[in-house]
Amino acid sequence: MTDCARVTDADASALPFLKNCSYYWTDPQLSETISVSIDILPLHKIKNALPFRRQASNVEDVIAKIPVFESLKPKELRQVASIVHRRNYKAGETIVCQNDPGLGMYVIESGDVDVLLEENGSTKQLVALHEGDFFGEIALLDESPRSATVVAHTEAALIGFFRPDLFDIIEKSPAAGLKIVLGLAQLLGERLRNSNLEISKLRAQLADLQK
Repeated sequence: MTDCARVTDADASALPFLKNCSYYWTDPQLSETISVSIDILPLHKIKNALPFRRQASNVEDVIAKIPVFESLKPKELRQVASIVHRRNYKAGETIVCQNDPGLGMYVIESGDVDVLLEENGSTKQLVALHEGDFFGEIALLDESPRSATVVAHTEAALIGFFRPDLFDIIEKSPAAGLKIVLGLAQLLGERLRNSNLEISKLRAQLADLQK
């Protein structure tokens, strides 16, 4: 069984947050994450801790490739990039837990994660996701329980975009918020069409077997 008590959506839903005695802070102007050991540097000095900053990839480039955000203009992408939540996970660390309330979506900036289904006391891997993949986007529209557990297979960096972030965008930039919602609708509509197609194929195969 996966240890789901260690990490939940709530840990990543607000910044700043603490993890393994380190402080992670996202600088929206520099688009990079700073990680500083609490034992080394007081928290109020983090923004001046330039030696501790690591080179970060361009968040705008990452999210621009995601269907939900691909229709946004550069200025709108910068707005989204300034409020997303970035976090590093160790291999084996739980990212979201099955049956927990869904708070938002995740984009894999780097690394690999496993999507696991837990039922009847056993765990089954459904799919492996990699850099550039995303999951949990339905949670932006409702708070339905997570349908699966997601665990970091390797060290992984993820970008989180949550319902409060979407509401913030809608309030401050209605046009950008509408584009994101329409992107979600188009994505879900495409998946529904694909599911209907698969069901039709299965029905046809079943009909052939019954002949």
